[in-house]
Amino acid sequence: MNHGTAPPNSGQDPYREWLRTRLGQELGVHGAETVIQGAVQRQGWPALRVLGPRDVVAVLQDVYSGLHQTIGDIRADSWLQSTTVDLAEYAQTVPVPAHFRPAGPRSHARAAALGMVGA
Repeated sequence: MNHGTAPPNSGQDPYREWLRTRLGQELGVHGAETVIQGAVQRQGWPALRVLGPRDVVAVLQDVYSGLHQTIGDIRADSWLQSTTVDLAEYAQTVPVPAHFRPAGPRSHARAAALGMVGA
């Protein structure tokens, strides 16, 4: 099953829409939106911020932490791996939105701590 395709009506925030669709498969639409909003709030970002691919990675890490505790190591690791591959495929076909603002220093520091970018 390919989850890397864009959902219908991707509009102005295609990465948020992709994330909502992808998480909706696991958590339902309402659950996905709740998780996204919670992760965005924990990052300290504005609620309606347009998400880029690095932001989605930060949200996925946040979701992974919760899944790790609820479904166990093996299933959470498998979920994160397949979702990350799907995101990479999606990112190859969808440009970062023109009005996207990159994550601030806090997000960069977190990504560096997770080994996702150079410090």
